[in-house]
Amino acid sequence: MVVIAVCLLSTACGRITVTGKVKGSGDDEATEVKMIRGDLESIGTLRLTALEGQPEANIWRDPAFQLKVDVTGNPDDLSETYHFLVAVQGEGEFSGGTSNDREFVVNNLGKLVHLKRRKGDDPQVATVSGRRHVGTTFIAIEQDGDRVVPWRITGSGNGCLPLDGNDCFDMETLTRTLFQQISDKVNKTVRDNVPGGRVADHALHFVPHVVHKGHEDAGRRARGFGFVYEATIETPIGAVKVLVPISILFLSNVQTYLVDIDPLSFDDDTPPSENLTRIYVNDIPSPNLIFTLEGLIRDIMVDGIKEAEEPELIEGIAFSETLLTGFNTAAGQVQLSGNPPRVYPSYEVILLPETNDTVVSTKVWSRSGNGDVEEEQRVRLVFIE
Repeated sequence: MVVIAVCLLSTACGRITVTGKVKGSGDDEATEVKMIRGDLESIGTLRLTALEGQPEANIWRDPAFQLKVDVTGNPDDLSETYHFLVAVQGEGEFSGGTSNDREFVVNNLGKLVHLKRRKGDDPQVATVSGRRHVGTTFIAIEQDGDRVVPWRITGSGNGCLPLDGNDCFDMETLTRTLFQQISDKVNKTVRDNVPGGRVADHALHFVPHVVHKGHEDAGRRARGFGFVYEATIETPIGAVKVLVPISILFLSNVQTYLVDIDPLSFDDDTPPSENLTRIYVNDIPSPNLIFTLEGLIRDIMVDGIKEAEEPELIEGIAFSETLLTGFNTAAGQVQLSGNPPRVYPSYEVILLPETNDTVVSTKVWSRSGNGDVEEEQRVRLVFIE
């Protein structure tokens, strides 16, 4: 009551209202997500909110996106950047196919609208032409002092965990190594198990934010970011597109995190992998395709993943241990709160594009067959603590 009374008598009080909107051409109503910040409202306010993707049948024509920051009164400058992210897919882009849980792929791949503003900035807008499905939507609040793992760290010293060779641990080396080793494994799996088969193309897409519901339903917070590995597999009778989700999860562990990789570090224990059920395989139409390959290829991919070892960034050290050490070296030690100090109970993490473009691809790396790995998009990791 005293704080509120002081605020009402002060000209320094106010609020910041952050609103992200999506509206289709010709539609009367917009879908919006909103967060309120300011002197009073920011106390205990979560800094990430999400809306699940629209039903797949809901198609928007030429959807327009807007991020607006409204200031009422005279709130303190909280030194924050407000991010509005929306995944957008083409109509029918993921129709058909075989998967036990296709919504994850449908709602997170395609193009990513990324608008960002600060207090006092004018609204920012973007439009994606064509008939589109609108997937997962986020507003994330990044403070200037948040821990960040950038795309690239150069030189030795603070922030550099040396890896084999001359590289430092950063988002570039993590994503490139993960992609290189997975694509090598898939090339071998297809050669060994699909007669006459070959992988024509590989790609690695990023997913800004993921939650492992199995861990959380069991009482343990599990927030992270994700990737989707994509492959086009050609056979003598036809071709298929394969999509394999991968999540890097941070589990609360008193004053630090444990890192879990779904599905690579999951076994038959509880909770089970959620990404194995999300693997998506879709036949590519072809005159030679006389029967579906979807089930066969999906079974081969699931079996291959279950038998796969985790990638290695440092020889002889578990992948999850290297990740945790690398993240803490690059971004600094975990920020704690409370007494006794603990990991902030509502922590989040999010992957953000490094570009200032308002509409970007989710593709980070690509590769043709056994060829060289090519960079497509740069990302950075932000800890919201």
